[in-house]
Amino acid sequence: SGHQRHRRPSPLPSSAPAMGACGSKTGSAGRGPVVMLPKSHLEPVTLHIYDVGTSQEVQALNRVLRVIGTGVFHCGVEVYGREWSYRGTPHAGTGVFSCQPRCCGGHNYCQSVGVGATKMSELEVERIVQCLERDWPGSMYDLLKHNCCNFSDKFCRCLDVGAVPDWVMNLAGAGAALADTGEQLATYRRSMSRSLGKVVAEPGCCRRDDTACLGCSLEMCPRTTTILASEKTYKL
Repeated sequence: SGHQRHRRPSPLPSSAPAMGACGSKTGSAGRGPVVMLPKSHLEPVTLHIYDVGTSQEVQALNRVLRVIGTGVFHCGVEVYGREWSYRGTPHAGTGVFSCQPRCCGGHNYCQSVGVGATKMSELEVERIVQCLERDWPGSMYDLLKHNCCNFSDKFCRCLDVGAVPDWVMNLAGAGAALADTGEQLATYRRSMSRSLGKVVAEPGCCRRDDTACLGCSLEMCPRTTTILASEKTYKL
């Protein structure tokens, strides 16, 4: 017949990209390509605990003290393959140092405790260590108040993994409290001694008149006082 037949357009191959596509993965219509973000890395943080020194006596003592939840410990914090700790030094400079994990010289390795995982990168950890090196000089080391356990606790908090276990810290804390109490008593005793000594030493009635004694104790009186009583002279 004279009528022309209209041919249907052939379908696109299945491998051909749809209109608007650039050969990349797309999400829902009109939302553009999907960007896959890498998962954040979590680095384990481990506390390594040692019996202080290498003597058998300390190890035996710690076995007893652990029953009541305490002990005499050295400790260090491992992160990104290095163990960091703190010690006193006889010279100027930092007391912060590092070693191979569980291999701190001069102490007997006891156990390890996982304290969490940090989101910080290795570069960020290095920057934290640099700050701690500045703030923890070896000359400030104190056996009870500013030691390796205190440093490890501070480092763990900086890494945002919380504090070290109480049983690692509480013996030093108790010792520091006792030391503070002893220092307060010693200061009070020195203050009282100065005050009482000043009362006797300053010119007063006991200086002008030997019969007028203030009644100070013998050890506080800076001079020999003569008292006249019943026509007799007594040397105190």
